[in-house]
Amino acid sequence: MAWSAPRTWTAAIVTVAQLNQEIRDNLLILKTWIGNDGYPLWTSITKSGTYTWTTADPGLIYVSGTWTLSAPASPTTGKPYLVKKTDSTGLVTVSGNGKTIDGAATFLVGPYDAFWFSYNGTEWNVS
Repeated sequence: MAWSAPRTWTAAIVTVAQLNQEIRDNLLILKTWIGNDGYPLWTSITKSGTYTWTTADPGLIYVSGTWTLSAPASPTTGKPYLVKKTDSTGLVTVSGNGKTIDGAATFLVGPYDAFWFSYNGTEWNVS
């Protein structure tokens, strides 16, 4: 079982069974990410200069300064990454590495911002 890619349910007929299955599958995955103490089991990386993250990197990426963070060239569909800027100055530019990010080539992460990035098979979605 894998994380279900985000879906848009607009104008779709969704049965209770379908919705329950989506919730059940994603809940089981989330339970593997959270320890008994309620904190994420993820490891993290901290970067402060130009870097291309890989699909093997952990889902939590701390960034600081002003530079470019590039998404993986061959991303895993549905795998979420949280990019968190930990300082008060500058912008980190997230590059889609050939794929769009919500329709654009890049996305800016400002001071103390945090955004989820997830690849839907076509482009990166940000939330």
